[in-house]
Amino acid sequence: SKAGAVLVMEALHYELRRTEGCRVAAHVLCPGRVDTNMLVGLDENRRPHYAAELHRIADPQERAQKEAELQRAMRKSADGAMTPSEMAALLLESVEAGRFYVLGYDDQQPLAWLKALARLRAEDIVHE
Repeated sequence: SKAGAVLVMEALHYELRRTEGCRVAAHVLCPGRVDTNMLVGLDENRRPHYAAELHRIADPQERAQKEAELQRAMRKSADGAMTPSEMAALLLESVEAGRFYVLGYDDQQPLAWLKALARLRAEDIVHE
C-alpha cells in the first residue's frame, strides 16, 4: 500500500506540474524510522498476546528474562532513528526547496544508499 500511495502522489505531482498557473504542489514523505511513541500503543494492544506467551513460561526467572529481552528489542528498534524534530525540519526544508520526494534516513538506511537503490531501479526500468 505504501508503493501505491507513492504512485498516486507521483501521478498527482505530474498532473499539477502540467496545469498552467497551478500554485498547488504535491510531495511524498517516506520517513523511514522516526523515534516516536507510535509503537507504545501497538505494544498496549499486543500486551495480552505477550502476556499469554510469557505466561506459558513456568520458571519465573526465565519469564523475567524473556520479558526483559522483549523490552530491549522495543528500545533497540528506535536506536539510530531520526528524531521527530529532525524529520519535521527535513520535511519543511524539502517543501520550501520544492523537492517532491522527502526521504527520511537513519543509521540502517543512509540517504546515499536509498538514492543508489532508486537509481538502480530506474536503470533497470530504462534498460528492460
